[in-house]
Amino acid sequence: MATDETNKDIPEITAIEDGDGADLEHFQVLPLVALRDTVIFPEMIVPLTVGRDRSVKALDRAVRRSQPVALVTQRSSEQEDIGSADELYPIGTLAKIAQVIRLQDGTIRAIVQGQRRVRLLELAQVDPHLEARVEVIDDSASKTLEVEALMSSIHGQIEQYVNSGASVPPEVAVAARNITDGGLLADMTAYSPEMTTEQRQELL
Repeated sequence: MATDETNKDIPEITAIEDGDGADLEHFQVLPLVALRDTVIFPEMIVPLTVGRDRSVKALDRAVRRSQPVALVTQRSSEQEDIGSADELYPIGTLAKIAQVIRLQDGTIRAIVQGQRRVRLLELAQVDPHLEARVEVIDDSASKTLEVEALMSSIHGQIEQYVNSGASVPPEVAVAARNITDGGLLADMTAYSPEMTTEQRQELL
């Protein structure tokens, strides 16, 4: 939990400028937040509760510089402090910060949206917050007959899952059916509650 006085000045923000990430620099140095048992995929919009001092300061730096943040899952959820890139998975997600709110207990509640996959190259610094040099990964791929067949299979499985009485809104199947990009469909269906952190990370 953060108690540093400088963190008390972190601004609350809402609705930062949208972008599709198409013009992102291929190599970037970004503030990094290490995630425990959480894997963020591109296009996902999720709330994050951040309490560790370095993570709070990383979000603070990203907000003040109006830049995205690298979200990378740590290999051991029990580890408190990250000091080496080897302690993190090699693939993470570049995310924009949509909202930041400081809670009364000193933790930060952030709403983030995944944008692009990134490859962790090295940690540029560990104090006062993690900062990493990352490579933005190009997800573009040809839509081959094999990809189309796999997408059709996924569409069918989602509809079967919804029709079986699973606690998933029918709108999910409709939304999935309207996705024409194979990578985006894979990311959308990646957050099955049955999947482990390791399985999600492998898919990422």
